[in-house]
Amino acid sequence: ICKSVGPEPEFNCMSDPLAAATVFNLQWLRRMIKVVREDICISNDQSQIDGVERLCQGTDILASLAQSDGHACVFDPVAAYCALHPNHIEWRDVGLAIDEESGLISESKASSCPAVKVAAQFAGRVEYFDWLVQLSQEKKKK
Repeated sequence: ICKSVGPEPEFNCMSDPLAAATVFNLQWLRRMIKVVREDICISNDQSQIDGVERLCQGTDILASLAQSDGHACVFDPVAAYCALHPNHIEWRDVGLAIDEESGLISESKASSCPAVKVAAQFAGRVEYFDWLVQLSQEKKKK
């Protein structure tokens, strides 16, 4: 799961754009790729604000991350949630291309860019934070 389509390259695509482009161009692998865009990860709605506040109440590593940076509980954790709970996300098929030099991901209608699943709507933000808090509490019990 990648985290960005837009003006900034996603971290992994920026780190090795040629490898990322190669992966996206492998037909057999492409159908397994799911992309979670940055705008799905970050939200300024009340459920995001409340969720970050709930995480900050804890004492584990997630709480520490949320306390230092409210965005630390998004991106990779949201991508993981989407992978583990794909039915909680609205997906759409989008043709994507990766620039082999910059790592920028862009939408493409070219036939050489078959569609991948892209998260279009993340309505389960409250459930997401419930999941994170539950994970945090389970780690305490162990």
